[in-house]
Amino acid sequence: MRLGWTTSKYSTTYRAVKTVRIDGKNKTLIVKSFGSEKYICETYGVSDAKAWAKEQVRLMNQAEKEDAAKFTIELCAGTDLSMDDQRRFNGGYLFLQDIYYELGLDKICRAISPSLLRNKSAQTPSASQMKTALKSNSFVSFGLSARMSGFRKSFRKPQRPKG
Repeated sequence: MRLGWTTSKYSTTYRAVKTVRIDGKNKTLIVKSFGSEKYICETYGVSDAKAWAKEQVRLMNQAEKEDAAKFTIELCAGTDLSMDDQRRFNGGYLFLQDIYYELGLDKICRAISPSLLRNKSAQTPSASQMKTALKSNSFVSFGLSARMSGFRKSFRKPQRPKG
């Protein structure tokens, strides 16, 4: 964490900010807003608001380091495990659901299922055929209808503007 401030025409506002990485990009996250210079001096009875804010950020960093303490676990390969202890736990479906939506499988399944139900003679596409169709934007090989044009547009690479 670090001290951040914004200076306007009449006052300076101090805040504790932290840089975090979200989706591969650095973002500045406001952790706590201390208030304006005048507010800090009146409320906390200090003469130098910036020094007080720096001290608060230092205390917050120290508290954060204490919360993220490291610990070690000693394991011994020669120790026998008891039979009645549970060592495996069910993580649930949320992890798989996240992957499902990130890959866009819901859109693919939603687009393919109505046409396969209408056209029972069409073969179910294999994974390699599906990959080829997504790359070439051609669903004709699966016997799918022309209604897929909007679906194909969502998988196209964005075109750079000419100029």
